[in-house]
Amino acid sequence: MGPNQWERLLAYTSFSSKITVIMLLYIFYTDQFFLLDMIIIFSLLNVWGVLIATKFLEKGR
Repeated sequence: MGPNQWERLLAYTSFSSKITVIMLLYIFYTDQFFLLDMIIIFSLLNVWGVLIATKFLEKGR
């Protein structure tokens, strides 16, 4: 059996949040603050991806 689609979506969001935190720690450790723009774009893409996936899962296609 395995996890359903909602649990996979939850795993995706938690994984992307962990990646964002790791990137933030790297930026503050190396003092490369110009990479903050990359994190903002990455976070926006994650939010849009989750919104699109939830709309797709609600319709049941």
